[in-house]
Amino acid sequence: MEFICAEEKQWKEIKTIYMEAFPKRERKPYFALRHSVKTKKAVVMAATEGEQVLGFIVLIPYKDMVMADYLAVSSKVRSRGTGSYIMQNVCRQYKDKKIVLLIERLDDKAENKEQRIARRKFYLKNGFTSSDIFITGASGEMEIMNFGEKVSEEAYIDLQKYALGTVMFRLHPVYLFLPAFPVPESHGVRIGTVIQVISILHSRRLSDFLLRQRQYFRQFLRGIIPRKMNTCHVFQVPIQARSQ
Repeated sequence: MEFICAEEKQWKEIKTIYMEAFPKRERKPYFALRHSVKTKKAVVMAATEGEQVLGFIVLIPYKDMVMADYLAVSSKVRSRGTGSYIMQNVCRQYKDKKIVLLIERLDDKAENKEQRIARRKFYLKNGFTSSDIFITGASGEMEIMNFGEKVSEEAYIDLQKYALGTVMFRLHPVYLFLPAFPVPESHGVRIGTVIQVISILHSRRLSDFLLRQRQYFRQFLRGIIPRKMNTCHVFQVPIQARSQ
């Protein structure tokens, strides 16, 4: 097996694997993927055996980070260690950078619960750890995993903005969920309440989101809910107390 930069003759196979591996809502238009490679924003690396493409990964290097945007293995060769082979080579090739990727957040009520658990175990097995950062966007709630030094919220946002481009970043808002924590009654909520801090990355979307959370809109206007943190617009939503 070889790990190489994808060649023009291999793109037909890569497209087939890409289309079968990701549902429409989770993938960028194919032409956008090709364009990002052409403009050298992204790099596509492939695992090959002879003339056959076994799998590939889309990487977006930026500053001291690398985003692993898509990892896919051909349905013809799954369960042969191809995915691990690809990730190990990526980690070796970019050993001096933070490697960042998204996985679906674990959810006991999700229809694909077992698949989510398996994906997370796969990345943990290959040396990744949780960044303890969670976001929600077009693909639902996601967990940010990293290899190497832990990525910060600000660094991830910067990376995501670069990966999507300014226009797409504005069109597709990302909500950043920070860890929940208890707060005193003096903060404006009852004792024992746990606060979930949610960072809204686009201020023009904030009022719309809060209107859907009517019970907290007045608190926001009164200033009980802080308006800014680390240059991101935020609000705090009381949720049922739970052990962390």
